[in-house]
Amino acid sequence: MAYILDNKKNTETYIIPEGSTPKLNALIDTEIQATFSIGTSNTSNYIFPTERPVGSGYVLQDVLGDGNLEWVLGDSLGGGGGGSSGNPSFNFKRITDGGTNYTLDDDDYAIEIVSDTYNTVTLPNATGRGGRVYFISRGSDNNDLILTAQAGETIDGWQERDFPRKYTHLTVMSNSVNKWYVI
Repeated sequence: MAYILDNKKNTETYIIPEGSTPKLNALIDTEIQATFSIGTSNTSNYIFPTERPVGSGYVLQDVLGDGNLEWVLGDSLGGGGGGSSGNPSFNFKRITDGGTNYTLDDDDYAIEIVSDTYNTVTLPNATGRGGRVYFISRGSDNNDLILTAQAGETIDGWQERDFPRKYTHLTVMSNSVNKWYVI
């Protein structure tokens, strides 16, 4: 086991090998930006992300096996899930800028569109995202806001779903193939 000591904040973060996948437990909030390797050779380099999500229970893991470490919730690591929808309290985003289309990504969970300029929220591909959940809320007065699926995919049989009025909410879940279910 090794650890990183941040003298500026006087905090310690431990690197704990777990089988063939090393992980880093951040015991308290810390900022890390570095490249390191594990083992006697320098062939496995890992790149730290520059920002850590707020809250506890996050660990760094090379989810895709490409050397880029990602913060994931520690309780989502068992059983080969390869990531998680996350805890909704950690992944809420208010969209307030002047854009017109917001495309959901794997870092999103709950979003609220409060800008009147947005017309569309686009879901990512359902393929490979089985059980992935998104919560979308309309907090604006825009009468034209819709949720749309990727080409060839549906949301409960429809290509798109309307948000008919302010404070309309919709929660969807992927079937991992080609559909999003309203739940």
